[in-house]
Amino acid sequence: MSVDPRTSRMEIRTRFYETDMMGIVHHANYLKYMEVGRIDWWRKRDITPQSWPDVQLPVYDVKIQYKRPATFDDLLLITTTLQEAKPHTMTYGYVITRGDELLCTGETQLIVTSMTLRICRLNSERMAQVMGGETVPST
Repeated sequence: MSVDPRTSRMEIRTRFYETDMMGIVHHANYLKYMEVGRIDWWRKRDITPQSWPDVQLPVYDVKIQYKRPATFDDLLLITTTLQEAKPHTMTYGYVITRGDELLCTGETQLIVTSMTLRICRLNSERMAQVMGGETVPST
């Protein structure tokens, strides 16, 4: 478990099909890594589509800053941090590293919607779940 209740960490190994002709991980894959980190963050707090069947959390803003390239078979650490949570929006920050090397930073902003994509709010129980730390062991 992570010490900071707002932060979760996971490792992912880059795959050959994520690289370009130069052997470098294509820039679009970093957005996928951020999503994998965010889904892992939710899973570690027992937040799943099954546990929240009446809401969706679509991304409405993304920022990415590339620092150094990743290559095939690199082991990356994705650190996902809840930067801000409001009943109708969430902002996550990401740091992707390879060992001690910073490869990429990013941020996504999500909005809380009903299943019909109308903006809605999380109730106090769900806000407490979001603000709490990890409750499910890593797999």
